[in-house]
Amino acid sequence: QPRAQAAWQRGPAGRRTSRSAIRHWEQAMRAIPARRFPEPADRDAPRFRYVFFTSPATHLASQVIAARTGTNTSPVLLTSFAVALARITGGNPVATQLIAGNRFRPGMLDYVGTISQNGLCVIDLADVTFDEAVDRARRASMSAYRTAYFDPLDFDELAARIREERGEDVDVDLAFNDRRPESQREVAGPPPAPERIRAALPLTTRSPIRSND
Repeated sequence: QPRAQAAWQRGPAGRRTSRSAIRHWEQAMRAIPARRFPEPADRDAPRFRYVFFTSPATHLASQVIAARTGTNTSPVLLTSFAVALARITGGNPVATQLIAGNRFRPGMLDYVGTISQNGLCVIDLADVTFDEAVDRARRASMSAYRTAYFDPLDFDELAARIREERGEDVDVDLAFNDRRPESQREVAGPPPAPERIRAALPLTTRSPIRSND
């Protein structure tokens, strides 16, 4: 329960867990570019924009790749996101935060209250095929989830130290969140045939971009 959790966090085991996670964040934040996106061309433009993209073909294609690479569709979609981001920004490695529930940790299954933090996932896409990138994304995501349990004050100290060393903030405010239940990430039965994927391409839709500042 919350009081017991707080006591554990302040104890030796909790402090070791936090320090281990912070070491992961430190290594990652030193490896990625400080800035991944250019300054906005129009500073009067709305700060936040929303668009909803629906692609049944992507859903089907992710099952084919998952079956081929021996994983589920979540690493496949994470890889697709990372590859698209790398192409748009021209940066590598790609870094994104992943939301970890942390209830997989011992003693947390019956915890009452909110218990989620973000892990930092860094994927190196240099000189690999897409299938190889899926394997890298899978391993990087597992590392991110394992190190998504830390004292926020420890992270604040780390961010301040790296900011002073690099002369600017390191941008890690980007997140990929696969909110589907685990059962929906698995490939059930034979993967879809290519003609089924091609037939689904015209069903792709994108909502109009709207702003909320």
